[in-house]
Amino acid sequence: MAFKFNFSTGGDSDSDDDTPMTAAPAAAAPTAAPPTTPAQHHTLASLISTLPPNISYTTLHPTPHIRLPRRELYDVRMQLMSEDPLSTTTTTTAPTALIGTSDIHTSVYEGGLKSWECSLDLVQHLFSTPPTPPPTRVLELGCGTALPSLHLFQAALASGTPCCFTLADYNVDVLRLVTLPNLLLVWCMLRAGAAWEDEGDLEVTRDLVDEFVAALEGCGVGVEFVSGGWGEGMLELLRGGGRFGLVLGSETIYSPATLGVFTDVLLGAVEEGGRGLVAAKRMYFGVGGGVGEFLEVVEARGGWVARMVREEREVGVGRCVVEVVRK
Repeated sequence: MAFKFNFSTGGDSDSDDDTPMTAAPAAAAPTAAPPTTPAQHHTLASLISTLPPNISYTTLHPTPHIRLPRRELYDVRMQLMSEDPLSTTTTTTAPTALIGTSDIHTSVYEGGLKSWECSLDLVQHLFSTPPTPPPTRVLELGCGTALPSLHLFQAALASGTPCCFTLADYNVDVLRLVTLPNLLLVWCMLRAGAAWEDEGDLEVTRDLVDEFVAALEGCGVGVEFVSGGWGEGMLELLRGGGRFGLVLGSETIYSPATLGVFTDVLLGAVEEGGRGLVAAKRMYFGVGGGVGEFLEVVEARGGWVARMVREEREVGVGRCVVEVVRK
C-alpha cells in the first residue's frame, strides 16, 4: 500500500523543495503491522565508500544560534538516476519509490529523504534543554535526514565530548544518500567556521573523507547505522552494544500499524536513568496515529511515564515533544 503526504508548507511532493514539511496522510494505514525488512547493522566504513564526488547542500537555521547543513533533495535524485540499477553496491530500495511522487510506500520506503517539521521542534527542544550530563550513547529511530542527531553530533564535535551515535532508518539507501552526507556536511561546516556558505557544493575527495574519519576518532565520536523495520530483531541488534542514554524519534508515530513495535524498540533501547524524546503531531488525520495514541501505548507497557515537554500550537494541528522516562 502506498499513500501520499499532503503538505501545508514547502510545496508539493513533485517538487525538489526540501523545506521541512507538514505531513497529513491522505489514506488510512493498515491496521495490522505490514511485513518489514530485517534489521541490519552498517559501519561508517561500509557506507562511506558510497559517498558521491559532489554534494549540493543548503543550511537550515532553526534558531539564530543553530546551523544545520543538509543535502539537497534534487542532488539525491540526480545521484539515483546516475547509478546503475543492476548494481548490488548502490540502490537496494526500488528507485521508483525513492524518486517518485509519493512520500511513503509502506514497507518499501518510509519518507526518510525529506526533512519533516517535527524534527526541527526536537532540535529546538534539545537546544533549549540540553541533555545533562551529555549522553555517551545516542540513538535516533527513523532518522532520515537526522536533524536532531546532527545538532547533537555538532555539539559533541565542537566540545570534544565522546559520544556514539546510532542512526536507524528503514532504508539503507536513506542512510547512505542523506544521513551520512549530512554528518560530513556538519563536520565540514565546523571546520570552515565563519567561512561556511549557507548553500553550495562540497567536493568529496579521498583526503576529505580520511580527515573526517580521523577527526571523529580523535574526538571519540563514533557513528554507526542500522537499517530495517522496528521489532524484536532490531532491538536485539541495537542492544548488542548496550542501551542508550538518549533515544530520539521524529514523525515516527503516524501509523497505528507500527506504533506498538516502535514503542517497544524505544523503551527497550533506553538505559536505566535514560530517556526517550519523541516529536510528533497531536493527530495525523486520515491515518489515526498521534500523540494521544502514543501516550496510551506507553502507559499500557507499564513502568514508564510519558509527558509533553514542548508544544507548538500556532498553526494547523498542534505539534509536541514527548519525554518518556522510567517511573
